[in-house]
Formats: sequence, structure tokens, C-alpha cells
Amino acid sequence: MHCGSRLVKVGDGKAQILDRCGEPDYREVVSGNDEAKREIWVYRFSASKFVHTLTFTGYHLDDITVESYR
Repeated sequence: MHCGSRLVKVGDGKAQILDRCGEPDYREVVSGNDEAKREIWVYRFSASKFVHTLTFTGYHLDDITVESYR
């Protein structure tokens, strides 16, 4: 996934992604405790017709899903 000219990939940490993409439009803890906590972040970039959903386990990115919302 690209945030402007910066690349985000599976394995990146939350701090790296916040630095590259800024705050997500939505975030939610979906399960787990501190180390195994699963969290989703959603980005809707204004120039794109796509929603990017990032799934984290602990502090690292596990998955990126891209869907059209129009």
C-alpha cells in the first residue's frame, strides 16, 4: 500500500505506519490482550475510490485488504 510516495508493507510496525500515513480514519480493537491484541485501521484516501483496511496483531501489520467503496 502507498501513502503518498511512501510504501507500507506487511511486517511494518504501527509507529512506522503512523509516520508514513498519519492517523487512520477509523480504528478498532477486535480481540485479544496486550501482546496478541488484534486491531484494524481503516484509511480512505481522498483521491482514491478504495478503502484500505490494515490488520495488526500486537504491534505489527499482518494484512492489508483493499476494497472499492463506490
